[in-house]
Amino acid sequence: MEKEMKGHIKVYYSVLCEDDKGKDISIKQLVENEKVANAIKREFGEGARNLEVSANGKDGIRLSTAKAVHDFIIDKDDFIDALDLAEENARSRMLNRKKGCDRIALVNLETID
Repeated sequence: MEKEMKGHIKVYYSVLCEDDKGKDISIKQLVENEKVANAIKREFGEGARNLEVSANGKDGIRLSTAKAVHDFIIDKDDFIDALDLAEENARSRMLNRKKGCDRIALVNLETID
């Protein structure tokens, strides 16, 4: 006997395109770039001379294509089909009409009831 789940889930997703960009850049790579290092010195050095910029951690940044996040609401019982329903929602809203933009990435799922 299947138990029915009550409530809803808000599904957040983005449409992915073939020409989307994504690159991880380490802090070390940033400070080794002369233009970036000089910009940091100008912005944060406040007139001081003989400054050196160095990395003090392994964290970095991600450079990627900005994506709009779309949302819709489903029943909790439809949780297993969230990706398929997101694809349907994108098609019905004509969000993936651009050539090469036929994939969906789930961004977040939020219980609302």
